[in-house]
Amino acid sequence: MKYIIIGLGNFGSVLAARLTQMGHEVIGVDEHRNRVDELRDSLSSTICMDASDTDALKTLPLNQADLVIVAIGENFAASIQIVAQLRQMKIDNIVARALNELHRTVLQALGVKRIIFPEQEAAEVMAQSFELNGFLSSYQIDRDHYVMRFALPSPLDGKTVSDSEIERGGLKLLAVIRNSAERNSIGITHNRELAVDPVLPETTLTDGDIIVVYGTLAAYNRFTRSLRER
Repeated sequence: MKYIIIGLGNFGSVLAARLTQMGHEVIGVDEHRNRVDELRDSLSSTICMDASDTDALKTLPLNQADLVIVAIGENFAASIQIVAQLRQMKIDNIVARALNELHRTVLQALGVKRIIFPEQEAAEVMAQSFELNGFLSSYQIDRDHYVMRFALPSPLDGKTVSDSEIERGGLKLLAVIRNSAERNSIGITHNRELAVDPVLPETTLTDGDIIVVYGTLAAYNRFTRSLRER
């Protein structure tokens, strides 16, 4: 896929680098020369320009991009101006970063369908990791349901999937991910995460496994509580 990321601050630069590592084509845009220079060798293309300038914005291959991400985090006015100009150009595939609720309201009024709060989302994941024992990460499906990743609790080490009773409290087991040692072409050994396939009732769980489940946070809490009671 091809992404244009406008705003290469902390969030935009990390997002751009990660998407590039995943094999996507990324064009990074920022008005600050130092930010552009720092990423010049990391991204497919970097452009130093003021994207709030309509003529400059029109020079970008906007219609060729799968997503245009407005990642500006410190300038409310510039963010709104750029999004408004993109909408005037009939660009619909926009993801925009919001600074606060007012910002989100304005972006929604401009017709942006996907609005992100990176700091808020990161804080929520961290809070969940503090509250839920062994919790690693989650993806919210709707108001109540999540796909969650957590480290295998020690009481389940050596147990089979069936004996683990992971699904007893309302969770649905989606995957078991296990580290596998691999040697690359120059002989260096590194660990790679691989999904156990297939996962059967008799599959034995081992220390270091990552468990992926679907369910509610309440169901996850019931599951961890049941482990403490065993």
